[in-house]
This record gives sequence, C-alpha cells and structure tokens, in this order.
Amino acid sequence: MTGRNRRFSQEFKDEAVRRTWGPSADSAFISSLGIPTVLFGPSGEGAHADVEWVSIADTVACAKVLVSAAAALSRT
Repeated sequence: MTGRNRRFSQEFKDEAVRRTWGPSADSAFISSLGIPTVLFGPSGEGAHADVEWVSIADTVACAKVLVSAAAALSRT
C-alpha cells in the first residue's frame, strides 16, 4: 500500500465501525482474493426495497469523513 493510500485508508479507519450485514456487494468477491476492501456509508434499513431510508445524522458524519479524506489527499 502506498503512503498516499495508507493515509486515505486511515481517514476512514479513524471513523469506521466494523459491521456485518446481509446484502452482498462486489467487495465480497474482491476481499475473497485477499484484497482489503471498505464498505462505507450511513446506516439505514430496507436497501433497494419499497421503503428504504438512511440516517440523516450518519449521512452528515459520512460527508464529514469524505471531506476530511479529500482534504488530506489534496495536501499530498
């Protein structure tokens, strides 16, 4: 992992909470090859269902992490 990627990963790691959940994503295939992956986003329920929602507070927190990561990357 390059220094730049390491710093980018750290931005997310500092705010990350490890969770397990039901829906699958392409990251399952990638991680099965031993490649580290990140699923990042707000919590919610009903993914791709008729009633789907995400937490506004989590969305704001995610936006802050993304802005922080972008700022850190722009300094490199």
